[in-house]
Amino acid sequence: MSENTKNRKWVTKVIIAFVAFLMLLTFFSNTIMNFFIPKVAGKRIGGGTLSFTDKTTAEVEPATSYKIKGVAGRKIEQVLVEDYENVKKDEVLLKLRYRSVEDQSVLTDLKNELNNLEKEKYYAARVSQAKTRLKKAKAVLKKNKKNAAAKAEVNDAASSLKLAQKMLNDVTGYRGATKNRQNRINEVKKLIEEMENHYEIEEVRSPVDGMVYAVEAVKGDDTDNETVLMIVIPDNTEYEITFKFPASSVEKLDPGTEISTDSYWVEECTVQNIKPDPKDPRNTKLVKCSVKAQMFFPGEKVTGYVGRTGSSYDYLVSSGAVFKDNNGSFIYVIDETKSPFGNTYKVRRVDVSVLATDGVYTAISGEDLKSKTILIRSEAALEDGQRVRLEDYGKK
Repeated sequence: MSENTKNRKWVTKVIIAFVAFLMLLTFFSNTIMNFFIPKVAGKRIGGGTLSFTDKTTAEVEPATSYKIKGVAGRKIEQVLVEDYENVKKDEVLLKLRYRSVEDQSVLTDLKNELNNLEKEKYYAARVSQAKTRLKKAKAVLKKNKKNAAAKAEVNDAASSLKLAQKMLNDVTGYRGATKNRQNRINEVKKLIEEMENHYEIEEVRSPVDGMVYAVEAVKGDDTDNETVLMIVIPDNTEYEITFKFPASSVEKLDPGTEISTDSYWVEECTVQNIKPDPKDPRNTKLVKCSVKAQMFFPGEKVTGYVGRTGSSYDYLVSSGAVFKDNNGSFIYVIDETKSPFGNTYKVRRVDVSVLATDGVYTAISGEDLKSKTILIRSEAALEDGQRVRLEDYGKK
């Protein structure tokens, strides 16, 4: 009996020692493992109010400008101005010349064509008149075949018709009346008038006092009637700028309101009108403003600011807690598992939608995140389901 008791005590001691060994092993294994688990910081998610300023950048544009174009069939001989150069009214901007000797012959060809068309018209009328005369003379002769005067008239009319027909053939190789002759005459006359006017154009001059901008003219280039070679901006013009803001940012913005800018030289930036953006009418508004300054350089960019009033959100997190990849925005929720040997923590990806941000804080929406602890900082890149070591748990 005494021996059995001793055996039981020995077994009990072994079991206690084994359990202690396992506990120590678990403790030390967890301690060792903690050195290889990324350390993170978390914070319990909560709601709050977000007030911030939206900003956007746009290019200043003149309200009035003059587009300087070339002339068809001409080549740029000389460019006399550069970008941002001030010019006076009637100051020479460009000098032009015809592209080639062949171009100069076009006007001569058109004049020759017009001359032939007018001759054709004249002799065609002569033929028509001669035919009418001959027809009448034959009618008279038919009534009185012995009428000598009628015979002479028929012969003379036939000779006139033959001569008129020959002259018409010499002009056109006549096989009948030319169709739409008068239309072509009118068209050629117009072309001749345009070319004669162009012949007089050897210089392109500024229409107003102002500043030259966007000079694309290059010596030796051919010109046409459509291509803009440069722009002249009048000295007294006003300037405009159109900002693109989120619709929610300009809900309380009205025409006449001033917008602040980042440009120290801008004296005033006043809202003229607010319209939906055709590309995204539901979410974006175009805010057109008039801007005043002592001097503008066209093409300059200005950043405008619009303050948004405070809005309340259910979930407001540090902006650094929101991540983004090809699948969209997401956060990491820190899930806790309790055990007798200590608590363990894993991160779980939760996809969210970004509602607003001021750069420091971001309002989000997604699954029910109430009372959840989210990751706000990590010493290493993480993956969904990865185990982590939580520091400052419950830190507010």
